[in-house]
Amino acid sequence: MSLLDPLVKLNVVAESQLAYFNQKRETKDSMLQKLEPTGLQGSVPAYFITRAEPTLAGILKTMGGDFHKTQDSLHAMLCQIVGGTTLDTILAVATVEGKLKLFVSRLIKFNEFALISASEKNAPQSKVYIFDISFLILCSIVQDYGAEAVLDENGDSFFEQWVRECMPQKGVHKSPEQILQKCDSQVIDIFIHHLSAPDFDFKNTNLKPHDLCINVCGVIKEILFAWEQGSISSADLKRMLDSLRQKMASLAVCASSWLCAYVNVVHQDAILKPINIIQQFLSAPSEVELTQIDNFKERAILMCQIIRKLQYDIHPPSVLKAKTLNLSHYIVSKQPILEQLQSVWDDIKTRGYLHIDATHIIDSLLNTAGPVWLVTNLLKQTLKFRYQDDLDRSVDIVVAIFHLDIEKCSQALLLYVLPQYLYNAKLCNELVEPQSAILAKLCVYCIYAALEHSISRKVTTSRKRRHDDSEDLDAICSSNKVRRLNDNTSDALYYSQGQSMGIIIKEPLQSALEMLFKSFSQLAGKNGDVTPQTQFIFEFISYAVQCGQDRAQVVLQKMPSEIVPTLIKALPDNFNTGLILRLYDLSTPYGRKDTARDLCLLRNMRLRPE
Repeated sequence: MSLLDPLVKLNVVAESQLAYFNQKRETKDSMLQKLEPTGLQGSVPAYFITRAEPTLAGILKTMGGDFHKTQDSLHAMLCQIVGGTTLDTILAVATVEGKLKLFVSRLIKFNEFALISASEKNAPQSKVYIFDISFLILCSIVQDYGAEAVLDENGDSFFEQWVRECMPQKGVHKSPEQILQKCDSQVIDIFIHHLSAPDFDFKNTNLKPHDLCINVCGVIKEILFAWEQGSISSADLKRMLDSLRQKMASLAVCASSWLCAYVNVVHQDAILKPINIIQQFLSAPSEVELTQIDNFKERAILMCQIIRKLQYDIHPPSVLKAKTLNLSHYIVSKQPILEQLQSVWDDIKTRGYLHIDATHIIDSLLNTAGPVWLVTNLLKQTLKFRYQDDLDRSVDIVVAIFHLDIEKCSQALLLYVLPQYLYNAKLCNELVEPQSAILAKLCVYCIYAALEHSISRKVTTSRKRRHDDSEDLDAICSSNKVRRLNDNTSDALYYSQGQSMGIIIKEPLQSALEMLFKSFSQLAGKNGDVTPQTQFIFEFISYAVQCGQDRAQVVLQKMPSEIVPTLIKALPDNFNTGLILRLYDLSTPYGRKDTARDLCLLRNMRLRPE
């Protein structure tokens, strides 16, 4: 109650309130079993540690003594405080008293002592377990409090070096290749050779615990690649992974650190098997493991907590497009999703680029709220800018975000979000320069990005499924039929263009463009009327030509032929000969006819008297 005593003297807290808090604390404490420092030599309760202040003092005193005499009791104590909230309570008290760094430094010394003891010739397995549990507790503390808060900047212990070089943390990402640089190929070969044996035992390897922790990343890489190539079966994989965590749970943590770093950079199609390996480490302990391996339950509890936090910090869970993973949750924050997006967006604005942490959070928001919600709110944030440089930078960032699922985001923008700005009288007021041009630019960027994605996906798929060529042929034949049926209209021009370019717009982009051009026909100013919608349509066509180059005609192929003349009548000063010449395919009769029509109309509009 040292905090309340000064408040009572200042009359901020009344005596009755102080008595109430005292009684409440005594009631809580009476439910907990008291643990005195002398209990370090005996059993420690598995529920809570009461009177944590003297308990912490006793732990620090014991860890400050001769480890040769106290190692067994310290090992028992560390195993017993892992369960429940006992460890968290001790760490919380150490934080309040300013002794957390002292606690960590002494635990690191104990870990170094255990490492040396376990490296001795013919050292019993219990020495390895002491190193294991102390290593796991240190990992957990670093994850909860941060390496900067609890470790020395230039600490030379094995654990501190491993954290700096190999352990990914929230906001601190590691390169998987950089982690592998610490590995020794000869040690990896020996490690894999013994791990592949059914009766694997570290006593037969002459490898030290720190060698195993450093080189297990290279081992898990070879195991992963062998599994991907079909060189080992799933049963062999499970046996080797179980052997790793049974001998030392810290090996599973070290391997998972590399796997999380690898998942962070590898293509999304290749993350399934690395995540499956991590999930195997997280599988529930078997009855044999619990009964035949000393203190395996306690070490497994810490191991699973650490690995799960590694996953969530480095690669927050999200739902894959292929639905290959059945993850139980989408949201990775207690904040409302709009507040999450706002805070992430503010961070992106400050940095000026889309960083990987923001990408993971936005990906989770996309899977949680859907593309329409994400596109709507990102567009609102973009249109808040007033300066051209800020608007251009914002569009680039938004397009990068949309590439999380470019097809669905483009569809949401064209079918649901953009019509609100074109038809809603309130939102239509935002279609002023330069926001109108920026919105048109964003739409065009998304259309071409979705088109490129569709083309690249078709090329990739055609390598696996040769009959896709017949599907493309059917689509071309269908276009030919439509062209012949519409042979008396200039729209036939655009179908022949799409065919000649060898590019066919497929669903869902095709339907989205059809609906967009239908809206343009309704909104284009009639009789020379100029509206915000008219200006937007012109900006859209202009950006489509500028950004698309030769593919502009493919995108504009289903635009009704009367839209361009209508725009020329409304905005003659905005058009020029070069723009009109790039709207049509001049190699076709219809293209030359429409070009001549529009050029003549533009000349007449400029020659008319003011």
